[in-house]
Amino acid sequence: MKKKITLSIFTLTLALVTFFSCTKEVAKLQGPSDAQMFAWASDSTHGHYYYFQSDSTVNFSPAPAQGGFHGPFILRYNAKVKNALGSDGRLAAGNTLPDSSIIVKVQRTGNVINGYAVIFKLNGAWSWGWYTNTGAVLTSVTASPSLCLSCHNGTGNRDQTLVFTYH
Repeated sequence: MKKKITLSIFTLTLALVTFFSCTKEVAKLQGPSDAQMFAWASDSTHGHYYYFQSDSTVNFSPAPAQGGFHGPFILRYNAKVKNALGSDGRLAAGNTLPDSSIIVKVQRTGNVINGYAVIFKLNGAWSWGWYTNTGAVLTSVTASPSLCLSCHNGTGNRDQTLVFTYH
C-alpha cells in the first residue's frame, strides 16, 4: 500500500512539473528592429556616443580583412563600449563587449554621410544592420548574419569587431 501511495505521489508530481514547465511563458528579449537600428545609427547624440580615438572628423579605412567593404568611416559607440575599452581606447584581445553595446560605422566620403553599418549586442550575440543615409535597408537585422560574419570573424577580430585591432 505504501508503495502505491509513493508511486501515485511521484507520478502526480511528475505530471504537474511537466505540465507547468511546458506551459510556462518564458520572457525572451527581442532584438531591435531596422527602424530602431537606423535611429541609433543616424542620431549622433543617442546614448551619448563616443568617437573612436576621440575624433569625430578622421575617416578610417576598412580593416584589411574587409577588403574595403564599408569604405571610409568614422566610428562611434555608446558608453557600454567605452567602459569596456582599455586606457588605450581598444578592446583587449580575448575580452568581449557587454550586452546593450552599440557600435556605428558612419560611412563617409569626405564629410558626406553615405550610410551606416550598426551592430547591437543582446544576449551575448550581435544584431547587424546596414542602411543608406536615408534609412533604406541594405542588410536587415532579420537577415542571416553570415555576410557580416565572413569578415567580422576574420583574423584579428575582437568580439567580432576589427577596428580595435587594425586602427
